[in-house]
Amino acid sequence: MNIEEWWGRTFERRGSVTIKTMPDSSITTIQRMPTEDVAELYRSEGIHDHPSVRGILAGVELRRRESWTARAALIVSVIALFVAAVFH
Repeated sequence: MNIEEWWGRTFERRGSVTIKTMPDSSITTIQRMPTEDVAELYRSEGIHDHPSVRGILAGVELRRRESWTARAALIVSVIALFVAAVFH
C-alpha cells in the first residue's frame, strides 16, 4: 500500500463503499470507493463513445487521486530542500 492509498483509507474513509454496495452515483460515494473499484467503474462506463455520468465522475476521481500524489511529492521535495538549506 502506498502513501496515497494509506491517506485515503485513514482520512477519507476510502474503501468504505464498494462497487457492489454503492447507494448512489454521487461524487462523495465514488470518493469513498477503493481505487480498484473506481478504475473498474471508469473502465466499464467511462471510456466509450458516450460515457455515462458515473463513468465521467469515476474519471474525475482517478485524476484527482493522481494529482494529489504529485502535489504531495512536490511538498516533500520543498521541505527536504528547506531542511537541507537550514542544516547545511
